[in-house]
Amino acid sequence: MTATSSPIPSSLLQSVLDCSLNGVMVYQCLRDEQDAVVDFRLLSLNKAAETDLGVPARQLVGQTLLTLFPDATQSPVFDQYRTVIETGQSARFEVNHLFPGRSLSTWLDISAVKLDDCLVMSYLDITDRKTNELRLQQQADLYTHALNSTTHGIVLCRGIRDRQQRLIDLQLVLINAAGVQLVGFSREEIMGRTALMLMPDKAYQLFIQQLLGVLETGRELRAERYVNWNNRWYDVQASPYGDDLLSLSIKDITHRKQAEFAREEQHRLLSKVMNTVQSGIMLCQAVRDTNGTIIDFQTTFCNDKCLELTGLSRQQLLTLSMLTIDPAGKHNGIFDHYARVVETGIPLRAENYFGQAQVWLDNSVQKFGDGVVASISDVTALKTTAIKYEQTAARLQNVLDASLTGISMLKPVRNEAGQVIDFIVTLTNEATASATGIPKETITGKYLLSVMPFHQELGLFDRYVSVVHKKQSERFKWHNEQADRWFDISVKYQDDELAVTFLDVTTSKHLQLAHQNQAQLLQGVLDGALNSIIVYDAVRDAGGQIKDFQVVLFNKTAPQFFPIPEEQLRGMRLTDLYPATKERGMFHHCVRVIETGEPYRSILEYPEHSLAVDLSISRFGDGVIVGANDVTDIRRYQRELERSNQELKRSNENLQEFAYVASHDLQEPLRKIQSFGDVLHNQYRYEMPEQAGDLVNRMQKAAHRMQNLIQDLLTYSRISTQQQPFRLVSLNRLVEEVAVDLEMTIQDKQASLTLEPLPDVMGDPVQLRQLFQNLISNSLKFGHPNRPPVISITARPITHLAIPGKPATGQQELFWEISLTDNGIGFDEKYANRIFQLFQRLHGKNLYGGTGIGLPICKKVMDHHKGYITATSRPGEGSVFRIYLPK
Repeated sequence: MTATSSPIPSSLLQSVLDCSLNGVMVYQCLRDEQDAVVDFRLLSLNKAAETDLGVPARQLVGQTLLTLFPDATQSPVFDQYRTVIETGQSARFEVNHLFPGRSLSTWLDISAVKLDDCLVMSYLDITDRKTNELRLQQQADLYTHALNSTTHGIVLCRGIRDRQQRLIDLQLVLINAAGVQLVGFSREEIMGRTALMLMPDKAYQLFIQQLLGVLETGRELRAERYVNWNNRWYDVQASPYGDDLLSLSIKDITHRKQAEFAREEQHRLLSKVMNTVQSGIMLCQAVRDTNGTIIDFQTTFCNDKCLELTGLSRQQLLTLSMLTIDPAGKHNGIFDHYARVVETGIPLRAENYFGQAQVWLDNSVQKFGDGVVASISDVTALKTTAIKYEQTAARLQNVLDASLTGISMLKPVRNEAGQVIDFIVTLTNEATASATGIPKETITGKYLLSVMPFHQELGLFDRYVSVVHKKQSERFKWHNEQADRWFDISVKYQDDELAVTFLDVTTSKHLQLAHQNQAQLLQGVLDGALNSIIVYDAVRDAGGQIKDFQVVLFNKTAPQFFPIPEEQLRGMRLTDLYPATKERGMFHHCVRVIETGEPYRSILEYPEHSLAVDLSISRFGDGVIVGANDVTDIRRYQRELERSNQELKRSNENLQEFAYVASHDLQEPLRKIQSFGDVLHNQYRYEMPEQAGDLVNRMQKAAHRMQNLIQDLLTYSRISTQQQPFRLVSLNRLVEEVAVDLEMTIQDKQASLTLEPLPDVMGDPVQLRQLFQNLISNSLKFGHPNRPPVISITARPITHLAIPGKPATGQQELFWEISLTDNGIGFDEKYANRIFQLFQRLHGKNLYGGTGIGLPICKKVMDHHKGYITATSRPGEGSVFRIYLPK
């Protein structure tokens, strides 16, 4: 019997196709008259394809391919289908296709098979795979681009081992474009080659062994290497990467190395040049504290001339700071000059005396980085000459000022045509100032016609110009018709400068009156002084030695010191007035003042006359001006004050000892009162009447308050009687310990204590602990009832000028200002001083406990530390207590 196969029902075939996850579509080929394939008609499709197309199958079947997909001819799909029909060969290809109704295209893997004159195509959505492949390709492209875009060479090598598994060489497996360029070979020449092949010279074998050592030990290597085949320097960093893989990062540092070599050569050349110049050259770096303030300078370079000028070794200059070498630099201004140049960038030139080498140095300073470069020269000879010149000029000015003749030096001022249009007054004296009524300081350095225009109005200016043109000195009498005065004027020409002197010679009477007026004026000035003033002229022997002094002038107060009539005083000699003057030293002081020019002042005691004199001696010409003031009463008051101070000191010591002893002696009876009170309360409280129990409770509370008062008195007295040597105290650690002691109170009141970094200070740790414990306890005790206490403690450096009520001193003092701020009930600031007094309370003891001694203890601690304490507050807002401790 022959078996026959029956056709597969179309419904079964459709069910099988619908079970496929792939889209399946069957097309009938459509041809034109020339039998060419022009389109395909859809005969059937499965559920997957229907879902992708988004249209029911009954609406799709019968439509052509180009109707369904108009863009098919623009993609490989139509051509591929036609080729399958024409050749009968199956095809498989990938295409990026946009299904109708979708915004994003889909990647399809399409298989097409010819079936008679039909085409069966199935497709699979491979969008995820293509997206991953694309992402991987992009990452690979990005990695390749990153490798090839970096200027550093990146090389990956694999270790080569022998049969004993020893590393013997490295094989290059990856290199970027920069690496190819750096090594100087083409990629074809180096890929797959080993290190020993590329670098066979023995000079590189040690480096290769070091690279192999990185793989052996796992430790990275960084080294600088010179390659002779291309004359380049490289910075090489080697790191292990996976199994026997070595990653090399190579950077061309040839330019840097050449620059380093050039700098070294330049430094050697600079050192040679610096050591040949005649000035000292120093490079100083600023030394700053944690706040960025310049506190010193450190020399980082100096030439040989610096060593010669300072007398120091190079090691001393380069290892010791500026203020360590020359502490006086902080006071003579040179340190401030250097710091100002660094802060402002403005060059500066200044002189300073370097006492260690006993030289004057001229400093020319310019900013360099965070420091300065200073050129120093020895100007000792010039400075000495200048000082002598200034002394000579001062003496000359004194001589000129002592002259009754008006004297001025005039420097001609010319225009572009060379004509004299004015004069500058370069020197004048008091006589000129007196004659013109213009102060000497107003005249000197000014234009003549601007300060004394009458010279042109009265014709004197033209006479001066005539002398300049003729270059011949001239002397003439000049009549001031407006004032009806005559003057003898002398104009001397020398070195294009005029020396003008004038003398009023109106009449001898006028001259006498003028002299009398001047004498009266001087005498009036002298007589107006409260102290005794006597002018002595030196009396010299034939050898020029001073043998005595003679009275030439005195005021009305002077005769009270002498037992002779006033009219006999003038002309008297010092040794006649004071026979014992040489033995007591006054004579020798007068001689020394004349010889040195330095004034002298002292207090001389004369017990035999019950007299004390404040004596001052100043040089005046070839004599002295002696000022004497009777300070007998002042000296007596001083001695009485000293005795009072001693008695007060003893009294204070006795009071402190009494407070200490009394406090101790009160402890024993107080303990008995408390002990008996405890017995009454514990054993008889149920037997006593209620009123008696209340009295016992009151007695106990009073005893407790008295015990606190005694303890506070003891603490107060110990501040003075049990002082410890100061040592360095960390305020941060000290306040933290106080916070631990007050931990229970802080927790009970739900308080917050914020502590910023505090400094280390010199002080007594016990007293400073008591200080902060009292202040923090006060902030906790006087907290506001409607909010938890918030306490913060901060610190900052200040000068004494920022301390309220601190008296000014002659020099700057540095302090730490430590502020304790709270949000408590506060107080009226009119009580700001009262709260630091003993037993002063601003609140009743029933409302707030305490003895009124806590803040006085704080005040006494600050007095002991030579510091200060202040308080500011606003009622209901809180208080700020500031303590000032010396740095």
